[in-house]
Amino acid sequence: MKSVIIYGFGEAGRQVADDILSKNLYEIVGFLDDDKNKFNSVYKNIKVLGDISILENLKEKIDILIIAMPSASIERIREIEKIAFKTGIRDIRIVPKFYVKEEKVYLRHVVEVDIFEIFKKREIEINYESLKDFYKGKCILITGCAGSIGSNLLKEILNFDVKKVVGFDIDETRLYELENDINDNRFEIFLGDITDDNCLDDVFKQHFDIVFHTAAYKHVPILEKFPYMANKVNVIGTKKLVDYSKLKDIKKFIFISTDKAVEPISVMGKTKKIAEEYVIKNGYTSVRFGNVINSRGSLIPTILKQIQKGYVKITDANAKRYFITPKKQYF
Repeated sequence: MKSVIIYGFGEAGRQVADDILSKNLYEIVGFLDDDKNKFNSVYKNIKVLGDISILENLKEKIDILIIAMPSASIERIREIEKIAFKTGIRDIRIVPKFYVKEEKVYLRHVVEVDIFEIFKKREIEINYESLKDFYKGKCILITGCAGSIGSNLLKEILNFDVKKVVGFDIDETRLYELENDINDNRFEIFLGDITDDNCLDDVFKQHFDIVFHTAAYKHVPILEKFPYMANKVNVIGTKKLVDYSKLKDIKKFIFISTDKAVEPISVMGKTKKIAEEYVIKNGYTSVRFGNVINSRGSLIPTILKQIQKGYVKITDANAKRYFITPKKQYF
């Protein structure tokens, strides 16, 4: 059984401990906290051992660090992460800021943190109260839900009081994994192709209030070799989804596009630009994402693999890269 230490002896930390104990998931080594007045306090035979300074002495006993301080500043969270990485602890998880006002926190709310999260970020405040009203009682379709963006979006949305979320994807294996990973009866999978009318006829038999369209081909070099596939999925697939959504009188359609659609020079960028224009022309919304940190096939994992092999391939020394993280504690 893996061992865990919980940073934060507040309500969130104790609730996470309760969930771990009830399911006998991990061995809890103890709590850590910044408040010296809490040192040596005990909760269900679990002791507050000290603050972050003692982590070095405990590292051999710890597999997982859970940071359960949803009200802490982003600067403090980053300090804890950096110290943990320096001591050799790689499995770091966090209770996101969203739960600072929640009545109950469970282990399933905890998200993983990786080394890329130490990058400097601009913190953006979100009015989660207004989002609660936006999602309450809604039926939602997410295309490409087994991908990096779609799966994170799915998990975030399930934290709200939605009626149902249908995850549409062509990747059978990833859908299978996602279905087993998410234990929520409001979520159901749909295996299909967004360019296939039979699939769209079937899935749109259900009523949806919101469609998030994240499904796309995205790898620039491959799509340069197979432009017809880029057009089929990115352009025709998007057009079909928009047309079905208009036919079903769906009011909210959000298309996840890319920064490569800005003055596009690649096939991938051009197909996404065309898709954007069709989405907007029909009164829907298009949002451009940069490189999603640590997503499948994205820049940083690719470069890390190259470093392990002893080289780094730079396609253009003057290129600028813009990164975003899908994890809500930083947005």
